Amino acid sequence: ESYEEGWRPMFLPLTWWLPPTWRFEITVAPKGGEENKNDAMRYSLSFGYCLSMGMMRKSLLIANIKEGSMERGFSNWKENLMQFGGWGVRYGHGIWNYNAKNGDWFEFEEADTGRRYRFACKHADDFENFMRKKFPNVFRK
Repeated sequence: ESYEEGWRPMFLPLTWWLPPTWRFEITVAPKGGEENKNDAMRYSLSFGYCLSMGMMRKSLLIANIKEGSMERGFSNWKENLMQFGGWGVRYGHGIWNYNAKNGDWFEFEEADTGRRYRFACKHADDFENFMRKKFPNVFRK
């Protein structure tokens, strides 16, 4: 059982000359190899641009998401512009933001580093339902 979504960012016409920005993807899937009964140790969350190319993305085990740190939010164009200076991969206010569109996002803290990450999500209800069903401890209560 896994979750996948992928779509073309709204700013694609502005970055046609930069192929890694042509597709934004989110996946939650088991890592190959070792058998582990703890799903959080088997599954990884990956998000960013052109995951298959390995560029401009973040991947981590679900077990490395600090318990209770994931939250869902919404940002319009003005908030994205004011808080992060626009779209793409940005750093601001202590958060690494992988933002390909205005709208729903998810944010969490990495357990071992304390770094915060935010990523845009086009099908936020589907992603949240999958994560809450499979990994209920990652969300804020």
